[in-house]
Amino acid sequence: TLPDSPIAEWSAEVHETMGSIVVVSWEQLQEADVWCEYSFDEDVWLSTPTQSAKKGPQEQMLLGIPFGTEVEFKLQYQVGEDTFTAYESTLTTGDAPDGLVDSTILAIDEDRIDPAIPWFLMSMEGAGRAGPWTVIIDRQGRYVWAMETTGGYWTMHTQTSFDGTSILIDRNSFWGMFDGGASSQVIRMRI
Repeated sequence: TLPDSPIAEWSAEVHETMGSIVVVSWEQLQEADVWCEYSFDEDVWLSTPTQSAKKGPQEQMLLGIPFGTEVEFKLQYQVGEDTFTAYESTLTTGDAPDGLVDSTILAIDEDRIDPAIPWFLMSMEGAGRAGPWTVIIDRQGRYVWAMETTGGYWTMHTQTSFDGTSILIDRNSFWGMFDGGASSQVIRMRI
């Protein structure tokens, strides 16, 4: 006999600003350990961290999914030692933004890849007249997150914070505005 599900009113949608992020929402009827598992590559499943969800509205972002990709996902919960699936569905992420350079992997040695580093944060110049971009790509060169630098600034040295909780994006005015760097900034943001 299955226990009564602690989860109701489930929905999922592509994030309105970043089309590679899937946002899963639900109503938590009672406290339980909850997480999402998702897959977009054959036989590879990712998982969000388990959260002890309290009663009320809940939301979870699924990250690391390439733009324009069908993703299968399921909302899981645990009662005692048993795991149950509350809901499962598929969704296709949004198209990559215009202005990104097409990427192609020319050679890859799968045996030499460090599985602890599945994504890369970097900055790059856009295609055509597009400005510089801060992007996250996976090991197959697919874009999973992208933000264009606007306002005449350049981004060349984007990196994560020392504690790994934020992205630091330099907005360099030296090359874009030729002001000697007087208007340069560093933006700290979280996904």
